[in-house]
Amino acid sequence: MSPQVFLKGEMIIKKHDVGKEMYFLSKGKVEVVSGDGRSRYGVIEEGSFFGELGVLFDIPRTASVRALQNCYCMRLTRTDLETAMQPFPFISERFRAVVAERMVEVQKKRSDRGGKGTLKRLDFVPNVGRVVEVAKEEEDAP
Repeated sequence: MSPQVFLKGEMIIKKHDVGKEMYFLSKGKVEVVSGDGRSRYGVIEEGSFFGELGVLFDIPRTASVRALQNCYCMRLTRTDLETAMQPFPFISERFRAVVAERMVEVQKKRSDRGGKGTLKRLDFVPNVGRVVEVAKEEEDAP
């Protein structure tokens, strides 16, 4: 992981770009917006992460992310993530499943709104602690 600073107004992720990294937001606040930046889908605050869909599923970015404040992030590349998860395949599989479920929820919310407007609250961030807990339960199950 490497530290990265983004200034207020800076575009961190651009819709349709290939996702090669994800970010852990240590300080600041970002907004998830449409490709043209006109529609807001949600706000992500410090302590959360974003950009995981492209990294986990090797798909183009589904939205853009812009800094609402000066932000301090830790950047995790796909290679770093794969290396870290290699010894823990059960966590990796569960993590991917939870993220996939979240993506379905996001698409449903967007569809329910006709793809327009903003969502009051959009949580792209699965509870990592819960993912690990469930993965351990599944591993310990007979």
